[in-house]
Amino acid sequence: DDEDYGFGSDSGAHEKFYEEAFEMTRQSILSSYTIDNTSLELNALKFACNASFSDCRRAVICAIASLIDPGKMAISVSELLGTWSTLLGKFIHSPEDQIDVIRHLHVYLQSTPALSLAFHVILPQLYKLDVLEDESVLAWYEETAAKQAEGENYLFCRQIKGFVNWLEESEEESDDEGEEESSDDYDDDDDEDSE
Repeated sequence: DDEDYGFGSDSGAHEKFYEEAFEMTRQSILSSYTIDNTSLELNALKFACNASFSDCRRAVICAIASLIDPGKMAISVSELLGTWSTLLGKFIHSPEDQIDVIRHLHVYLQSTPALSLAFHVILPQLYKLDVLEDESVLAWYEETAAKQAEGENYLFCRQIKGFVNWLEESEEESDDEGEEESSDDYDDDDDEDSE
């Protein structure tokens, strides 16, 4: 549904922007283009098309996800996000923007069966790289889990249940101890066992 992306009545122009920005980002990654130059080009395209930051976040996270190798998922995600999460971060300015990234990623992965199990690898990596905060992941999870107990949303919520539990426990421990836990302590093998 185009309105989920803020396309409103001018969805054709926004889809054109998305396609161009998506392909520009993919080519930048494949060509080892610099993040700063890619960001400049995306911003120029954004202004030329009167697109939103949400449109940019959608193009960037989907382009990164499109290059994940399903056969080497953990390594592929780590390498791609280790380098290109900085570009995504340039279009994130608030916790709501972080939730927007998760929504865009969720929709993209739902439409890409070969990557449907990448969610539980990508979200913890984005958290570890400080692109996402625990509050944003928990807010998305609560919102999505409340909508539907079965079907595709259920699959995605189930994939990250172990990560969500870890975030909740870390948050409680941080509140109790007055200090934050390291994101390096999360082991996504717990999520894989529950599948």
